[in-house]
Amino acid sequence: MNRQLCRLALLLIAGWIAVGTTTSLHAQESKRSEPTPTSGIPQPDAADDPTADQPAADELPEEEAKKEKEAKEQKPDPGSTPTEPFAPRLTIEMVEKRIKEVEESKELKDEQKKELIDLYQKTVEQLQNCQKESEREAHFLSLMNEASSPEELKKELGQPMPLLEEISPDTSLTELQKRLDKTEKELNAAREMAEQLESEPSRRAVRRLEIPKTLAADAEAMEKARKQLEANADSTEPLEVKKAKQAFFESQLMLLKVRDQSLKCELGTYEHTGELTSLRRDQAVRKVSHLSKEVKLLQEAVLKRRQKEAKKQAAEAKEAARKAMVTDNTELQKLALDNAELAEQRTGEKGLGVAIKKASETEQAIRAKIQTLSGDRGRLVDQVEGAGRLTHAIGLLLRKQRDALPDIGRHLSNLADRRTQITEVMLKLDEFREKRSELATLSPHIQGVLNDLPANMPLTEREEISREARRLLESQRKFLDELIGDYDTYFTTLVELDTAERALVEETQTSDEFISRHILWIRSTAPLGLSDFPDSWDALSWLVSPKSWLHLFHLFANEIRVHAVLAGVAMILFLVLLAVQRRLRVRLKTIGKRVSKSYVDTYSLTGEALVLTALMAVLWPGLMWIVGWTIQNFPDARIFSKTVGESLCMVAFFFLAFELVRQVWRPHGLAEVHFRWRASSVAGVRRSLHWLMVYELPLIFIVSATEVENWSNEDGQQALGRIAFILGLAGISVFMIRNTRPRVGVFAEWVSRYPDGFLARYDKPVRYSLVCLPLVPAVLSVIGYHYTALQLERKLEITIALFLVIALVYALCLRWLLVARGKLARKLAEERRAEEAALAAATGESSDPSVQPQLQQNVIQVTEEREVDLSQVDVQTRQLLRGLTGLAITLAMWGVWMDMLPALGVLDPWSLMATSAEGDNAVELTVGHFILGGLILLMTVIASKNVPGLLEITILKHLPVDAGGRYAITTIVRYVITLVGAILALAVIGIRWSNVQWLAAAVTVGLGFGLQEIFANFVSGLILLLERPIRVGDIVTVDDVSGVVSRIRIRATTITDWDRKEFIVPNKEFITGRLMNWTLTNTINRIVINVGVAYGSDMTLARDTLLKVANDHPSIMDDPKPLATFEGFGDSTLNLVLRCYLKEFDNRLETIHELHRDIDLAYRAANIEIAFPQQDLHIRSFEDSLDIHRGNSGNARPVDGHHRESAASSHPSEN
Repeated sequence: MNRQLCRLALLLIAGWIAVGTTTSLHAQESKRSEPTPTSGIPQPDAADDPTADQPAADELPEEEAKKEKEAKEQKPDPGSTPTEPFAPRLTIEMVEKRIKEVEESKELKDEQKKELIDLYQKTVEQLQNCQKESEREAHFLSLMNEASSPEELKKELGQPMPLLEEISPDTSLTELQKRLDKTEKELNAAREMAEQLESEPSRRAVRRLEIPKTLAADAEAMEKARKQLEANADSTEPLEVKKAKQAFFESQLMLLKVRDQSLKCELGTYEHTGELTSLRRDQAVRKVSHLSKEVKLLQEAVLKRRQKEAKKQAAEAKEAARKAMVTDNTELQKLALDNAELAEQRTGEKGLGVAIKKASETEQAIRAKIQTLSGDRGRLVDQVEGAGRLTHAIGLLLRKQRDALPDIGRHLSNLADRRTQITEVMLKLDEFREKRSELATLSPHIQGVLNDLPANMPLTEREEISREARRLLESQRKFLDELIGDYDTYFTTLVELDTAERALVEETQTSDEFISRHILWIRSTAPLGLSDFPDSWDALSWLVSPKSWLHLFHLFANEIRVHAVLAGVAMILFLVLLAVQRRLRVRLKTIGKRVSKSYVDTYSLTGEALVLTALMAVLWPGLMWIVGWTIQNFPDARIFSKTVGESLCMVAFFFLAFELVRQVWRPHGLAEVHFRWRASSVAGVRRSLHWLMVYELPLIFIVSATEVENWSNEDGQQALGRIAFILGLAGISVFMIRNTRPRVGVFAEWVSRYPDGFLARYDKPVRYSLVCLPLVPAVLSVIGYHYTALQLERKLEITIALFLVIALVYALCLRWLLVARGKLARKLAEERRAEEAALAAATGESSDPSVQPQLQQNVIQVTEEREVDLSQVDVQTRQLLRGLTGLAITLAMWGVWMDMLPALGVLDPWSLMATSAEGDNAVELTVGHFILGGLILLMTVIASKNVPGLLEITILKHLPVDAGGRYAITTIVRYVITLVGAILALAVIGIRWSNVQWLAAAVTVGLGFGLQEIFANFVSGLILLLERPIRVGDIVTVDDVSGVVSRIRIRATTITDWDRKEFIVPNKEFITGRLMNWTLTNTINRIVINVGVAYGSDMTLARDTLLKVANDHPSIMDDPKPLATFEGFGDSTLNLVLRCYLKEFDNRLETIHELHRDIDLAYRAANIEIAFPQQDLHIRSFEDSLDIHRGNSGNARPVDGHHRESAASSHPSEN
């Protein structure tokens, strides 16, 4: 029925096209124009076009046109011009004509022209899309016609394939190669067709879901287009604009109608051509099989023909070489040997022919595997999407398909090896082509052979040798041509093989990604119930059966007798390790005692302790692995032997991990002595590790055993594995509870060292997370997601192992830093003792006591500078280690968990919102998008905190960039990382600049008024970082506050004054206000020291002494030179001023202190007195005055004796 409807629709469309060709574009034309081709564009009918029931103005009867004109005149639109109806039936030629008229119009403005041309061009695009939709509909109709008669295909498939054409022995190698190339091209084309037909059902299933949605959207769009047409007819816009809009809306309506018919026809085609598609797929597969056989036959024929010719040429070359050896001419001998070598390269098992055949066969096998994978994936997609929900059967199918996927690692290794192989072939080709070009002219080579002949050789012999040389050179040229052809074929085959293998890797990755997307979200079994426990008991009884273990013991004993030598060597090695265990422990304890003494501590002791720890840990796990490997590889191993062997090998790895950690935590071991971790924490962890190992290893054995296939009791096998798995995770959770306690847990020392660190602030969340993390896979296993739980648990195992390895490496690096610092400290102490000894010798030789304080101060100063350098190196190295550790953890986490990211794709159907509501640009935002965006933001935060510091320590510190420049670079890098991460995260969740630019503009304007100060400070901060009028470390003065710039933030800059108070200054102040930067372009600063000496001092000596002190100080610059001047006569002193210059502000105060101290010592040594303010005070007493005073007071006593005059100064001139 649908087929007949589609045909009827096509006839109606053709009728509309014929009618449309008789219409005109302009209503003002008095005469009907000739019919115009419509380019196959169907037109809207009267039911869909509101203007279709109204004929054009030139087609109206005269009376009706007059009435219509009167009606329009009675109701004129205010402010508008009289409108002119636009012909409703369109063609591309009509619209292009209108575009040309608009372009040539002189009445329209440029803006109006641009607007109208844009509308007409969109109309043309829609009309062109109408043509394409009509072609699609015609294509589907032709498919339906073919589907009506599939009998020919059935008849063809029922007949046997034609026999392969026999290859004539007279066919040349060149013809065979051409035929092979042609057949291989046909085979590749047939494979592509087969792959396309294989994926056709899944594509059609998707289209069946999409088409109804598209039809519904088109119906709404058509209704909207009709309303827009009606509104345009009544609008008051200019006539030209109305015409353009009417053309646009009509073309839009036409496109929607044609697409509606095309989609309906497509649906009908899918319903009626299902059988035809299956028959075509069978036909394509049959053709691929037939062509594959023909290609294989041709390849064997080409190889045989090539080997036959190569053997013949090699035999001829060997015979020629044998004959040449009889002669005495070395040149002929060399030519013959070269020919034999060239001919040999094409023969034998390692010859080019065999290599070409192997490469070609490998390529065909890989292409067949690609086709199989593609077909399997297509069927898998159909089954997953057809099921509607993820069932247990789908989960089994996905796991089976994943197990059958090719090994990507092996193919990637092949691709890497093949790159080298292709390069070698290219070099060989270039070499042979160069040799062949040298043999283009044979005369020079023949002449070279003749030149070596004796001058008295007869002419006949010379001619004979010349002919033989020509024959050998011609043969060599022929051999080179054959080799070049073979190498060219080999090169082409290798390139095609490389392309095919890359396609296989991509197809495997696509299949694996699809499987990973769904497999973790499917229940692998029913939830754990009471009925599982009896089944698990039966499975456990089989696993621990004494009879089976006794039989296994006999098999193991027989295996030892068969391989007595290897067993003896292994036993001797085990006994040696067992015998030296006590010595290893004693040696480790001795090393620990030596490490505790810093004066004998070296890093080699830690390396030795690490080796001893590994030797103590490897003993019993190594024995277990050897036993398991032996049992696993029994010649007649049954399911029980295989189960026990694989399980013992797996347990051995976990046993080794437990033992390594336990031995690291042993008393006097690495953790306690070398890494200096808290002894109580170390002891607690070691005790917990002991019981955890005893508890976990049997459970790991059971879980590993239940993962081996082909058990007789599969239900019991699965139940037993789940119960053991859950119990093992519960034990790990208990271990976390006991060892993450705040005071005695593994984090206790870290928290005590860094009380403001992350662990100290978030102790409880971290602890609860570590306790609950093992329970997540356990809960998943209980509710039936056992496969998912196993995958998560393995990822957690690898993550924990990587964390332990990174922590061990970090501790070893810190240990190296501690040892290096100890060495530097000991060296510093030795240098201090040597300097003190030199000081003692110098002071003993010097009789001047004023020199001793100066020498002592020099020793103290040098020592303090070295201690500061040592602490700076320590801090920088620790920062570098922390940065590298953070980077290693991030990369490790990404490498472990990245293959779990496709599982988030199952969240795609959980749509939350759409980024756009219009057209095909709408993107559905799902839970997966938001999770991925959150992960990107998390990585951005981590990178913004660690990458800038790591960049400064590893790169910027070694560049000629000052501290301010380094700060600016790291700050900008942090901003860039944050900005890029935010953009990526927003793009993932569908927020792009094109979507929010209007909002950003509005917000910017609003915030520009409301928060203009904050924006001004932000922009000023960027200017400060880029223009750098101030830098971190600069000494500045702002508003009478002087200090050092310590931080430049987004909004404000922090200045630390000399009292260590922080002064917060908005960034805007530095740009718009006045600023004194003492160290902007030149950090040279001047020190002024005023010195007053006593009257009568030698001023020349005093001035020279000042200059000598300044010149001798290491921090004082030589240029500008220090300057000392006699400034004037004071009340009590002769005033001198010393002016000298420093290169930096860093040690200004210390230098001033040292200069004052050195001047004081130098003046004392030169007997120059530094004067101080002096004044004479005279006291005179008068007896009469005293008597009167005493009398008035009423309690006066007579004073006996004479008045004594005291002077406070020795300068009479001041009395």
